Amino acid sequence: MNFSFKLLEKVKNQAGVSAVIIAIVLTMLIGFVALAVDVGYMYVTKNELQNVADAAALAATRRLGTIYQGMGYDAQQTYVCGDNDIADIKGVANTVAYNNKAGGEYIIVYDTIEGISEVEIGVWDPSNTPSFAATNNQPDAVRVTARRDGVANDPIITFFARIFGIDTVDVLADATAALTSQGTSEPGELELPIGISTLALEECNDPIRFSPTQDSCAGWTSFDLGANDPTIQDIITGETLSPELTSGKSINFIGGDLSDGTFNELLLLFKDRGYDVKVGYDDDGNEILVPVATDGEGNPITGHLNPESYPEVVPLYATDGVTRLYYPEAGPPYKDETPRNRHLWPTKVVVYVEEVPDDETECGNPNQSMIIDGFATILFTDVMGPPDKTVIGQLLCDQYSDDDTRGGGGDHGTKGTIPGLVE
Repeated sequence: MNFSFKLLEKVKNQAGVSAVIIAIVLTMLIGFVALAVDVGYMYVTKNELQNVADAAALAATRRLGTIYQGMGYDAQQTYVCGDNDIADIKGVANTVAYNNKAGGEYIIVYDTIEGISEVEIGVWDPSNTPSFAATNNQPDAVRVTARRDGVANDPIITFFARIFGIDTVDVLADATAALTSQGTSEPGELELPIGISTLALEECNDPIRFSPTQDSCAGWTSFDLGANDPTIQDIITGETLSPELTSGKSINFIGGDLSDGTFNELLLLFKDRGYDVKVGYDDDGNEILVPVATDGEGNPITGHLNPESYPEVVPLYATDGVTRLYYPEAGPPYKDETPRNRHLWPTKVVVYVEEVPDDETECGNPNQSMIIDGFATILFTDVMGPPDKTVIGQLLCDQYSDDDTRGGGGDHGTKGTIPGLVE
């Protein structure tokens, strides 16, 4: 009897222990469920907020890009984002954000709430820390913060974590979109088979004199179509279009100089693609070059101008209307004695990566395969035919493309107006 009683008592004691263990395990399981469900929901909501921030930043920066597209180069260099543009850019961010949900709620992105700026306009520079700096002076980026917390849109409500006294969780996400250097050229976009070194852009807005290639930070390129003079001539005359090019890809360059025939075609291309200019005056009375003829929107008219309509110009063609006329630098002038070659031609060229060894200070001769860094705009002011064979122009720095152009290029060159996410 004693043995049976003791055995029964022991079983009862073990049952009590099991109950305690089961209670502990159940509590832990509930905790894991709470962790899995609520943490999972938190991450889902955070991802949705990230999508909201990404979309709003891209849309707002795209609006900034279209503002730059509508400006001339000089206006771009002095642009300060005013109240109307600020309201427009931030309004775009808010509209796009509110068209999306996070955690089942439409997200409002405020300009400023409780002293916190949720839409910031500024500049992005990966070489700085932090990379983004808020400013209205020549901005190129927008940062957006999307949140669900006590500041805006209310924190998310937990499911199981409230058992442990956690009723809500704060979640936020931010994104920065920027207008970066053009990363891709379209087929036929590059009319001129010239590439310039990244070293040339370190002295941006300085004149560039190109000839021969051994003595300049530039070189002749046939892209990837064949490294020879006839191919370059075909590109100049338009018989062969430049291919699509992408930053990071290698293309071929040739050293030395071009044949007389090819360089003469380059001179004609400069005349055909450029626009006639004459001496004018700015508001301060300083001499400047102004277009001889403009269209209804004030844009220069390029190519051939009829001397009957514009008597100050010398014709590009003979009286048969077909034969193109060559004029050396000292050729027939305008009536104000400006040489016939007084043209301006803004056009894009490829930028190639060049690193100079520590014991050298000048650019090398690009007579090999070089890596594309981006694309830059040069305002060509003269092309001197044989025997000089010299191209003269000016690099346009901090310029934004007037086309819908994507960024993604290196640190140099013309900036695209379609943004990308950078942070």
